Amino acid sequence: MQRLLRFAFPLAAALGLSFAALAQTAPASVGIGTAAPDASAVLDLTSVTQGLLAPRMTASQRAGIQAPAPGLLVYQTDGLQMGFWYYTGAAWTYLNPTPAGDNLGSHTATQNMNLADKLLVGNGGTQGLRLSSTGQAGLGGATPANWLDIQGAGRTGTHPSGRPLYVTGDFDQAANGVEFRHSNATQGVGIGYNSLYAAGTNTDQNLNLLPKGAGSMGIGTVSPAASALVDMTSTTKGFLPPRLTSAQRDAIQSPAAGLTVFNLETQKLNTYNAVTGRWTDAVQSVTPGTTGNATFNYTGGTQTWTVPAGVTSLQVDMAGAQGRYFVPRCGNCAAPGLGGRVQATLAVQPGQVLTIEVGGAVVNGSGWLAGGYNGGGSGSYPGGGATDIRIGGTALTNRVLVAGGGGGGFSTTGPGGAGGGLTGGSAGNATGGSQSAGGQRAGNPAQYCYCTSTPADLGVGGGTTSTPWATAGGGGGYYGGGASHSDYSGGGGGSSYADPGLTSNVTHTQGARGGSGFVTFSFNVGPEAPYLSLSNATTSQAAGSVIYSDGAKLAGNAGQLYWDAVGTRLGIGTGSPQAKLHVAGEARISGLAGGGARMVTTDNNGQLAAQPLPTDAQALTLSGQQLSISGGNAVTLPNGADNLGNHAATQNLNLAGNKLVNGGSEGLGVTGTGGLLVPAGVIQRGGPAITATSDLGLYSRLNGNFLRLVTNNAPIRFYADDDAGTTANVSFESNGHVGIGTGNNTPANRLDVQTTAGRSGSHASGRPLYVTGDFDQAAGGSEFRHYNGTQGVGIGYNSLYAAGSNADQPLNLMPKGSGGVGIGTTSPAALLDVNGSQLVRGSLSFGAATRQMINLWNQDYGIGIQGGTQYFRTGEAFAWYAGGSHHDTQFNAGGGSTQMVLKNSFLGIGAGYSNNSGPSGPLEIRRDNASPYLVMHDPNDAWFSFGMDFNDGRKIKISEGNGFGSTNYMTFSGTNVGIGTTNPSFPLDVQGTVTPGNYAYGWFNGSGATGYSGSNTGPVSIRAAGRVVATEFNATSDRRLKTVIGLSDNAADLALLNQLRITDYTLRDRVQYGPRRFKKVIAQEVEQVFPQAVTQHSGFLPDIYAQAARATLLPGDSLLQLTLPAAPATAPKAGQRVKLITQTGEVTATVKAINGPQLVLRGARQLAGQQVFVFGLEHPDVRAVDYEALSMLNVSATQELARKVADLEKQNAQLRQQNQAQGSRLDQQQASLQTQASQTAALAQRLKALENHLLGAQAQAH
Repeated sequence: MQRLLRFAFPLAAALGLSFAALAQTAPASVGIGTAAPDASAVLDLTSVTQGLLAPRMTASQRAGIQAPAPGLLVYQTDGLQMGFWYYTGAAWTYLNPTPAGDNLGSHTATQNMNLADKLLVGNGGTQGLRLSSTGQAGLGGATPANWLDIQGAGRTGTHPSGRPLYVTGDFDQAANGVEFRHSNATQGVGIGYNSLYAAGTNTDQNLNLLPKGAGSMGIGTVSPAASALVDMTSTTKGFLPPRLTSAQRDAIQSPAAGLTVFNLETQKLNTYNAVTGRWTDAVQSVTPGTTGNATFNYTGGTQTWTVPAGVTSLQVDMAGAQGRYFVPRCGNCAAPGLGGRVQATLAVQPGQVLTIEVGGAVVNGSGWLAGGYNGGGSGSYPGGGATDIRIGGTALTNRVLVAGGGGGGFSTTGPGGAGGGLTGGSAGNATGGSQSAGGQRAGNPAQYCYCTSTPADLGVGGGTTSTPWATAGGGGGYYGGGASHSDYSGGGGGSSYADPGLTSNVTHTQGARGGSGFVTFSFNVGPEAPYLSLSNATTSQAAGSVIYSDGAKLAGNAGQLYWDAVGTRLGIGTGSPQAKLHVAGEARISGLAGGGARMVTTDNNGQLAAQPLPTDAQALTLSGQQLSISGGNAVTLPNGADNLGNHAATQNLNLAGNKLVNGGSEGLGVTGTGGLLVPAGVIQRGGPAITATSDLGLYSRLNGNFLRLVTNNAPIRFYADDDAGTTANVSFESNGHVGIGTGNNTPANRLDVQTTAGRSGSHASGRPLYVTGDFDQAAGGSEFRHYNGTQGVGIGYNSLYAAGSNADQPLNLMPKGSGGVGIGTTSPAALLDVNGSQLVRGSLSFGAATRQMINLWNQDYGIGIQGGTQYFRTGEAFAWYAGGSHHDTQFNAGGGSTQMVLKNSFLGIGAGYSNNSGPSGPLEIRRDNASPYLVMHDPNDAWFSFGMDFNDGRKIKISEGNGFGSTNYMTFSGTNVGIGTTNPSFPLDVQGTVTPGNYAYGWFNGSGATGYSGSNTGPVSIRAAGRVVATEFNATSDRRLKTVIGLSDNAADLALLNQLRITDYTLRDRVQYGPRRFKKVIAQEVEQVFPQAVTQHSGFLPDIYAQAARATLLPGDSLLQLTLPAAPATAPKAGQRVKLITQTGEVTATVKAINGPQLVLRGARQLAGQQVFVFGLEHPDVRAVDYEALSMLNVSATQELARKVADLEKQNAQLRQQNQAQGSRLDQQQASLQTQASQTAALAQRLKALENHLLGAQAQAH
């Protein structure tokens, strides 16, 4: 460039031009290194090997430029910001070379930056910030649908929009999620795909949830209770605290007050008590008196049950299964043997596992069948299985309770033997099982049976091997019943059994159960035993107290027995021991005992021993005023001295083995332990000395351990008036009687107490205790009270009364052991035995426990309470009488009238029953020469009666009102049934009719004509929901009954029929229809095309069709809650009816509420605890197709097809005639053509010959 400039200047000078002149005359552009400068540039420098070198200077030189022009550019060569600087007109600005480009952050924006559809990315990046036109921001490639939308990984599925912040990524459950951390990264909070977790780098970090102010936290609810810091709401789940062993729990460092864990060893919640520094049970899981029950139905397999904690006995109700009878629904066939029933109390242990086998009944099937589950005998009519409970194993020998199964019923004359009882019921010659052997078989296998008999034995009924030949199996049982190969005998019933060592209150009932068996447990759960752990124990005693038993509970007394844990010192009689063992008071060590005064010594090992005190050789004697010591030393006491008593002692006076005497050899002695020895045995107030010391005075023998107060065969009396009076307060007589009370000087009883009230009348003597006073009837008598006076027992002059100061106090009579309380008897046979009549003026109440409350004679006749039921028990029968008096004969009203009797499960209402003529069936209404009937009455709304009309040939009638005088609904006369008539002439004679509204029907009359109507116009007598089957059906169809509108349009009917679709389908009710396929129409499709062939009615649809997981009775309103596997696809509505199916039949209930899979029903409380199958809901628009209407439509369409076929056949005949005529003409034309062909051939030959003749050789050449 320097060369270029050197050349340019001379050239410009040669031309006479300056650079300024060039700039003014040129087109405003100067090019250096290019002949074509860019028109937009004043100066265009072009080079591929060189650059532009701006002025170079230091920072100070740059700053020293005077009045720099805006845009002035220099290169600074020193300082921290070396590089290009330019002057803005106000200041110098550094052009930062890193990063390359112009950082927008160094400028102030004057308008919005529009990214259009571009991203704001990092250096070299392809992902960045994306902004929507509405201001939503997306990071990570997400097209923002939320205000801040962050995508950490590719998205799938459906995502929400409109959220303030929305973040997605490949999160873990509790890691690698969205995290909010402290600036030092040590602590933070993370959000995983379903967790809130601690996200810092610290190994240990808290995770806190802090509501604001008085706010609360809710789990499972958005409206937590204001009184709760944490409100966890759920109807399907619970709260699971940390689960630890005792060792893990105790290893927790510095537990906080109230810290709660679940102890895996005790299976209880433990809470830390900061006051005592101990873990305690938070709650006791089972409260006294809790009742429970469990029911087991037939499943075809073994079932088990674990005895809950606190349960030691079960009330068991169980039954075996019935046998199979001849033909299901056979009106005159032999009945099956019903299963036996056992009710008992079974002794169990908590945690014990019971094995339960519920007997099965075989009802369906044909040919040879296996016996009912659990021992039923096999055969054509198998026996029912036994039901049993096993303890300690699963073998037959482990059975403790067995309810026998019934035998199979054979043909029409051989009912099965009843199961149950100590010996099962017999059936002809087939006998029932006993307590020691199986029943005997009846008959022998038939000639063509080709079968092997199996005998009845322990646990199994008799039967045969697989064969279709008729055999009745015996019922299973403790021992099974015998089989039968005879047409006149069923199988014998199995016996029942109760282990005498484990059961009590056993009741056996034969033939009590139809269908399969069952087992029901009822029990009371007592309180769980508390868990005792040294690390868990607490006490209310003061610190350091040594705990001991006071006979009723653990107690302590820090002032009497104290352990100093710091100084390791034990105090006895003191709460502040000063030595390792500090005894405050007398101490006795039996090993140191011995005669006389002794001293304690110890050896080098600290072993204690005792020895007599050493004897002092010098003796101290006092004679007058001369005090001397043996050996010659003596001292004369001063005159006026009163010996030792005249001096103040400065130490103890040790008498050693000596005594204080008064001139004699015997005197007052003191033992080494402080005991006072009085050899004469007399302590008297004064006066002349008592000389009869052998039997008079207050003394103790040298080797005795009691104090004697002795008289010379005279009473000892205590006076309160010194010598002034003669009335003793207490008198001890020489015969041992003691009298208490002023003036009671001659007590006649061992302890004779007399109050200030003097005695009168005759009094007893020789009693151990005799008390008299001015007693009231039930107050002011002799009383025995607690030391605080609040409660006590008093004896008035004819009453035993509560005597405490409490306003309310019970009065108890507590016999010991199995003893009782007798009233009017001295030999009570029960806890309370009243010999005589009783009168209760108030209510008679019993405790809350379920039991038999009242026994009338013995426990076979009583009144009691069981789970939610008051029952009445009798040994044989019940009777209700009006008037009369007692009579010993059964069902003798004693001059009164019989209202009702109940015997052998047969209830009789009315009079005329006796012990030889009881009720003849489950319900008998007996009226001699009168009309017996039942009345159902809804007062003020409706009522009807059902019974035998004595005045009309003893017909059975159902009539309106009370009796038979009002409208008759139905009459049974012989084998005829009449509806709307009391004189039926046919087996079913229906005289009444109704005219239903808008009832579609099809018809087929006597003349063979058919038809259909969309609405009923005539009366109807019989309606059947299903098919009517008969060998012949005669329909009355008379033109005179009808108004003919016109004939159906056959062509329109054919077009209508073509619109109907025939569909292959199966029915959703798989239980009833199985996989059977149908080829029919769909009612909704027919309704769109041919609506008069479709009717609607109310009915149940299988739209739920699921087995309920649980059937639970809700408290308070007799509601049943069913738990379904999932919420119904069609949500039930309150008030909608639902069909339920159980093992015993169908039940219709009403929907009360629905909450997800929880279905709450009314009217089905009896199903609680049972297996319930939910069929579906009732709907008012269940469609039904009138296939007769479709048939008639088909007939009409077929007639149209027949007409069309006839027309086609006619057209076909005409076409055939035309075709035949055309064929004849074609034959003639064919013959003519053949003739012409022959003529043409002949002509061709002649022409050929002519040609040959005319042309000769030339023609041949051509």
